Amino acid sequence: MAEQEPSIAATEERQIGVDEPEQEQESTAASAKTLPPSLTTASLSSPPVSISIWPPTQRTRDAVIDRLVENLTTPSVLTKRYVVLSSDEATDVARRIEEEAFVVASAEVKGGEVEESVGMDSEGFAILQIYSQNVSKRMLDTVKSKAAAAAAAATATTEESDVSEISAAGSVTGESVGGNV
Repeated sequence: MAEQEPSIAATEERQIGVDEPEQEQESTAASAKTLPPSLTTASLSSPPVSISIWPPTQRTRDAVIDRLVENLTTPSVLTKRYVVLSSDEATDVARRIEEEAFVVASAEVKGGEVEESVGMDSEGFAILQIYSQNVSKRMLDTVKSKAAAAAAAATATTEESDVSEISAAGSVTGESVGGNV
């Protein structure tokens, strides 16, 4: 049998394989020509934009509030040890905690304490740390006080029911709770 010529499909595959790198180079060169002037290499070498982390944006502050609500309303080490709050109560508490922490941190910046000790070259990292610590401390203080109030209320309810039971028992037997009649 005579040698068969390569099929048309095999020939096309070889041609495509050879032509692809050239086509890629052409498309890359064409796309480079169409870049807007703001994205050229010269514009990319300009100094970077300064980003300030203090004060936080309203979006960031809202995210802190949302996270606080989540921490106060869902089972966690904190809520298992102290108390789980209702969603409405947690939202009110979270807004108060965040606002107080923000005011305290802002006052420290305005007072110059942070500026002198760290310098504002640190782009607010020190003040952000103060803010975060205040949020955490206030959240812990809140759940501790809520747990203490709940325990006190439970104790008072238990004592009241004990007194009621004693009073009821005394009136059934005809004795006075305060002593003999």
